[in-house]
Amino acid sequence: MHAWAGTTIGLAALGAVVAIVALVGKLSGRLGDRTVDRLYYLSYGCAGLGLLLFVLRGLLAARS
Repeated sequence: MHAWAGTTIGLAALGAVVAIVALVGKLSGRLGDRTVDRLYYLSYGCAGLGLLLFVLRGLLAARS
């Protein structure tokens, strides 16, 4: 597995975990709206960076 593949999967997983933490924190009332919003932005950032790496990996792949 290419190093970028592991990073891409890791970023996607991290984004999902952060989104779940935000959801659970909001539903339980333990986290305020501002904190939940920031966690969601962080999860979007992780997902976006993972997507960018995925696309770059495809564009930079050796043509055979």
